Amino acid sequence: MTSNPAANSYGCPPVTGVRYIHDTLGCNGYFDKAFAEVERRKPARIVLASNWLGYFNTANDKICFIEGDSCVTRSRDHDWFELHVARIFAGLGETLRKLRKGGAEVVILSTTPYGQINVPAELLERDDVWLNRFGIPESAEF
Repeated sequence: MTSNPAANSYGCPPVTGVRYIHDTLGCNGYFDKAFAEVERRKPARIVLASNWLGYFNTANDKICFIEGDSCVTRSRDHDWFELHVARIFAGLGETLRKLRKGGAEVVILSTTPYGQINVPAELLERDDVWLNRFGIPESAEF
């Protein structure tokens, strides 16, 4: 087993079975190849870090799901979408169990929580809490 990093790709969901409809980042097929390389190299640790919810929510109309030789775009039907997402994660689970069985430690990370607002800017605007109490300058750019 090695401890070398095998793959990373900004903006690509780290799963197989999905594609971007307009693949401007070169993601399509990336993790198919990456997982094959991981199986070949047999690293001691595999870390998957992702904005999981950003890729797999019903508002994401940028991905399609592989079915046979075609890639089916999402339906407006929530149940259809959830069924396909469940299939994607079942496949990921199967892949990770196989890698763990081969001796790899698997670590899954997500992004930190975030909301609908710009938290640093919002906190800066609350001058009664931050500016006066902690001496934060009155102007800052985020």
